[in-house]
Amino acid sequence: MSELNPEQRARQQIDAQLYYTPADLDRSVVVPDQIRTILRTYRDIVQAELFPDRTLVPKTLIFAKDDSHAEDIVHLCREVLGKGSDVRWQKSEQHL
Repeated sequence: MSELNPEQRARQQIDAQLYYTPADLDRSVVVPDQIRTILRTYRDIVQAELFPDRTLVPKTLIFAKDDSHAEDIVHLCREVLGKGSDVRWQKSEQHL
């Protein structure tokens, strides 16, 4: 019988603790790289294809699941779009 070394045992414990179903990945877990990819694609398409003659991007509505998610999105928008404080968010109490 093969025994696990301490590193393998720790990895096995971490893997057991970090199990998420596919449905959990967009509801319970925020993946910044996924948001970055979406924002980069949006940036590239808006500037190159949708509004090639504009210097300013039109107002854009982005939905978030909660305040923390909204703050993550705003931070990543500032990073990806390079707009600093020009990126703003407004909380709505309306739920669909």
